[in-house]
Order: sequence, then structure tokens, then C-alpha cells
Amino acid sequence: MCGTLNRGFPIVIPSSKEFVVAADEVTVPKLTKNYQNKTIKCLAVQDFLEYHTSTIEEHEIKIDVWFAPEFQSPIIDKYAIVGRSASLICEITASNPPAILFRFFANSNQLNNNDKFEIISNISKQIAILRINKVDEENFGEFKCEVSNIKAKSYQIINLKESSAPGEVHTSLYEVGNRSLTWKIDDDEVDLPTTAYIIEYINKAYIDEITGPNENIEQERLWNSLSMHIKFNKLKDGSYIVDGLQQDTKYMFRIRAENEAGQGDAITIIASTAKHDNKVQSIMANLSLSTNFNFFLSFSIILATILMIN
Repeated sequence: MCGTLNRGFPIVIPSSKEFVVAADEVTVPKLTKNYQNKTIKCLAVQDFLEYHTSTIEEHEIKIDVWFAPEFQSPIIDKYAIVGRSASLICEITASNPPAILFRFFANSNQLNNNDKFEIISNISKQIAILRINKVDEENFGEFKCEVSNIKAKSYQIINLKESSAPGEVHTSLYEVGNRSLTWKIDDDEVDLPTTAYIIEYINKAYIDEITGPNENIEQERLWNSLSMHIKFNKLKDGSYIVDGLQQDTKYMFRIRAENEAGQGDAITIIASTAKHDNKVQSIMANLSLSTNFNFFLSFSIILATILMIN
């Protein structure tokens, strides 16, 4: 309502045709988020006839529409592997006022931080993550994320389903440059489609320097501290270029596949960059490598030998 107190008669000026105006009253037929930040101007006009003039006082009203937190989807599926960790992400796409509290439930029981679960909330980004440190069979099923913004609550159902890690990759060295190597990568998809490939690499000279009874542990430490890590989204042509390498240098590569449930086992390959500033297509382009690799249990290396014609 737009009213005045001894200041003449009111005039209502809505910002759009979505309002119904009757005299000094403004009605919203059905309040939706479309009215957010729309304005209504209330003008009070007072005439001074003896002076042949009038005054106008303006008051603007901005509409603030409160609504419950919203998700991209109220029900989602998440996949995990027994014995590995899993992260259940609860993300808000819209909320007014902003969400201030995230809570997770399993079997109607609220979950708290302990040895099994870890809850990470980022209010500024309107997101929370429930991390299951080690998934076991009893964890598969329904989780509920409750989000509150003081004015209202919303819920998202997260169905945690069991799946398998991707199979081993099949890879071949497709093209060799003096500062780059191009890999052709594919894999046998198991339960879920492969979404990405992870390529790690390190100068082999660093690995060769490690000897002694703790050789495997020290080599793994080098991988963690010195190796480069690249994540490629899966491409249709299966070609993945690793550049920025040193000329005429031997590298050790770890390559693995990733799907929504997690990462598969890596294969380890040794390959060298070229001596000269020209790229040649590897004569081993049809070579398919599929070798289990585990630094702590076994050390299997497939050596990709590049024949160069000087």
C-alpha cells in the first residue's frame, strides 16, 4: 500500500505490468523469483494552489524475494569403490538469503566429524562435502544433505552406489618431438565410462640416482615431490600431448584412467624426446601397452624404444 499522511494524494508507479494497481494498493498476483529486485515507486503529490505550485516526494520500494535453497537436482547418484575414499558434494545453485548451515544424514542419523566421516563446509561458495575416509559395504545407500538459510530448508538425496575403478590403459607413443611426446590412449571401460586420463612424468635420471634397501620408498617420494601431473579430459581422437619437455631426455611416465568412482592402476613407461627440432611419427604407433605397476609390490617397466634416423 502506498499512503500519505497530510501530504496530498498518493500515486503508484510499478516497474512492470506484473503488478496489479488499484488506487493506492499494489498487489502481486503470484510471488515468484522473477520479482526479485523489481521496484515500485510511491509518489506523494501536494498542491499549493495559492502559490500555483506543487511538491512531489518519492519513495522507492525494492522487492526482496526469499526462497528455499535450490539444487541442480534434488536426487543425484554418486559412485565409490570399496576400500577407497569418497566425496559426496552438496552444492547450492540459488538461495535467498544465502545458505548458512549444511548437515548430512544417513539412515535418519546426523553425521559428524569422526574417524569415518569428515564434513567440510564452505559457506561463501555455498557448498559442503561429506568425505568418507574408507568406504565399506554398509556405506552404500542413501545419504541426505539438509541445507538451511534461516527462512527455509531444502534437502538433496545422494545415492551412493558401488562401482569399479577403470581398467588399465592401452597406450602407444604416437609422435616424438624434441620437446614433446604425443600418446595414444584408450582403455576397457568397466562399470562407468572413462572421463579423464592422468599422466605423471619425471626425469628418469632422478629415479636412477636412488639405490639401496629403501629404493622403492625413496623413488615413490621422488614421484610425489618432483613429478609433473597432468589431467586430460577424455578426447575422441585419443591423442594427448605432453609438452614442455627437455630435448634428448629420457622420462618415466605413469598413465592411468579415471571415472566417476575413482582412478585405475597406472602403467609405467619410459620414453625419450628427440635430439633434433623435428617431429617423427613413432614406428611403434600400434604398440599397445597394458602392464600392472605398483612401486611397493612390484616394478614392471615397459620400455618404449624410439628409433631415430639422424
